[in-house]
Amino acid sequence: AGSVCDTLSVGVEEWQASQVSIFPNPTQNSVNVSLGRTCEEIQCNFYNMQGQMLFQEKRNFGNAFTLDIPNLSKGLYLLEILCNEGRVVKKVVVN
Repeated sequence: AGSVCDTLSVGVEEWQASQVSIFPNPTQNSVNVSLGRTCEEIQCNFYNMQGQMLFQEKRNFGNAFTLDIPNLSKGLYLLEILCNEGRVVKKVVVN
């Protein structure tokens, strides 16, 4: 921190979690995902709070999609989105 290296750029804009929208949240059976940019080879991993992967879905290309959530108990879950732009993790509440 504080070094000259902090200001160096490699010409690639970092993918920020704030660019990704998940709605509705809380939800019951699906969430709409808006990535804020177009990504290729999107992988969505859905985890419980113990870190166990509950399901995974892959997409080839896009910037927005609907992710169906199987019958899950009410609670807090984590949605990890991986693509060519990086990795973002969002909280999802199922009610």
